[in-house]
Amino acid sequence: MGVDPGAARGDTIPVTFQGHLTIHGVTKTIRVPGTVVLRAGGADVTATFPLDMREFGIRPPSRFLGAVRVQPVTQVGVRLEFGA
Repeated sequence: MGVDPGAARGDTIPVTFQGHLTIHGVTKTIRVPGTVVLRAGGADVTATFPLDMREFGIRPPSRFLGAVRVQPVTQVGVRLEFGA
């Protein structure tokens, strides 16, 4: 990930993160859109992306003989704070 050297504190910079995500023993390569906000002495990084648990070998749970079910796709949010 590169950040424009001309970016100023408070700027919100759209980025795409790429990496490996391992859940339940299954590893997938993912690309996730996110943002970097520059601040004095650091940066805040955020990303939100859909995750289909079935792709990681997880069966969505259900209760009461299937009357109550969890949707297989959920939203995952990530927030990282970097400082000097």
